[in-house]
Amino acid sequence: MNYLAHAFLASFDDELMVGGLLADFVTGLQARSLKPNVQLGVKLHHHLDRFTDCHSVTKIVTSWFRPQFARYAVVLSDVAYDYALANQFSAWTSTPLSDFARQVYASLEASQPLPERMARVFPYMKNQDWLSSYADIRGIESALNRMQRRVSKPVRLVNAAPIMLQRSAELTDLFETFFTDVQAETRRFLQID
Repeated sequence: MNYLAHAFLASFDDELMVGGLLADFVTGLQARSLKPNVQLGVKLHHHLDRFTDCHSVTKIVTSWFRPQFARYAVVLSDVAYDYALANQFSAWTSTPLSDFARQVYASLEASQPLPERMARVFPYMKNQDWLSSYADIRGIESALNRMQRRVSKPVRLVNAAPIMLQRSAELTDLFETFFTDVQAETRRFLQID
């Protein structure tokens, strides 16, 4: 899962959600200096990443990308999950996606100062509204182009967008099973009844 899903799964607690978003931007040592609930959000993010990577639905979704994108297939499945969530957002919550995105950005702003790497990324995330943009294939292409800058192997990640679009009906069906399981795992990890 990418930013949208991690934020959504921890959205019932601002600090937990902020930790979920910071997880990819802090080292273990940096995380230790964060507030306890923010640290828990970082741990939840890493736990859910491992859970996601082993899930049977992820095996199916990565198989769509593996022939063309090899080792990047798992990362592409994360983006596909945010695409699915954004397009089905009203099935999971009564809060409109645009309102949810504004709430997330406000929580991050309230958590200033942000760790250095997130502090550099956050203005772009907010101004370009990355979270809402996952609902649109152009937003997915933008996300893939941003990811492209961080990969070492010459591969055009943006070419995964048409695969997501072609498989969107199947992705929608699979995502319902997957996300129900991820929500249950989130509750289990946090020991919430």
